[in-house]
Order: sequence, then C-alpha cells, then structure tokens
Amino acid sequence: MVGLHEWSNIQRAIQLAQPVLDAYNQHRDVVDKLKALIDQAERLKASAQPILSEYQAVDNELVPLLAHLSQAFFPHEIKEPSKAIPTPADGYNVRWLQQSLVDLANAGKFEWPPNVRAKNFVDDDLGPQTRIVIEAYQQACLDRKLQGWDKRDVDGWAGMKTCAQLYNDLAGR
Repeated sequence: MVGLHEWSNIQRAIQLAQPVLDAYNQHRDVVDKLKALIDQAERLKASAQPILSEYQAVDNELVPLLAHLSQAFFPHEIKEPSKAIPTPADGYNVRWLQQSLVDLANAGKFEWPPNVRAKNFVDDDLGPQTRIVIEAYQQACLDRKLQGWDKRDVDGWAGMKTCAQLYNDLAGR
C-alpha cells in the first residue's frame, strides 16, 4: 500500500509536470515538425550511405596519394606536421590551404579581404580568418563565372569543389 507521503510526492510530480505538458500540447505543431525533420535526416543519411561507403573503400589509399601529389606539384615548405582538416576533400592540411590562398591572392586570382591581415596568415589554424579568405576566394570563383559554380558554393568551407579549383588555379598561375 502506498503511504500518504508517496501520494503527496505523486501530486507534486503532477503539479510540476503540468506546465510542461501544457506547453507540449500548445506547441504540438513544432514537435511534429521536429519529428518530420528528424525522419527526413534519417532518410538522407540512408541515401548518402552508398556515397560514404565508396569513399571509405578508397580513403586509405586515396587520401595519402592526394597528399603526396599536392606536395609534388605544389610544394610549400611545412616545417612541422599540421592538423588535418576533417572535410570531404581530406588530403591537404591547413598550412597548405593557407599558403595556397596567399599565393593565389599574390597571383591576382582574387582580392585579399581587407579585414584579414596577410602577414602571419599561415598559422595552421582553420579559424574565422581563414574562413573569410576562403569565402573571398570562392566569391572570386563565382565572379569569374567558372563552370559549375553558384552562390551556394560560397560557404567558407574548403570542400572538394574549392580544393579542386585551388589545384587548377595553382597549376595555371
């Protein structure tokens, strides 16, 4: 048999939970939308699985090969190992990315953003300054009307498309 003290605890729990239940019922449409978004994300994840599987099948060989080729064709002195950027374009490092951006700005491929100091820019930190410069480079690619580029590609993230264009621009300097 439940004691009197437990009944008062049950009543208190109901009293505390009631505003939460009321808010849930009042905003049920938001909860339903969140559930739908979660379901959609799960479906997208399942759709992307074949792509991920193919990438993972060649990742161990492809990434080191791309890193080797980037050093062979575009040698930049790297005095110490640097952090790899976890992107779909794996195979480059932050210093390489930053030095490539400096080189391409110096070659006139894009205008260096005035709010980022070029001096000491190559610091192996994929922080906000680097993202601003990546965005400036991507905007220049869009402005040059390069095939396949659109405004969605200007995102400050050095993914596969941006890295491919970096390689092409470096080769054509």
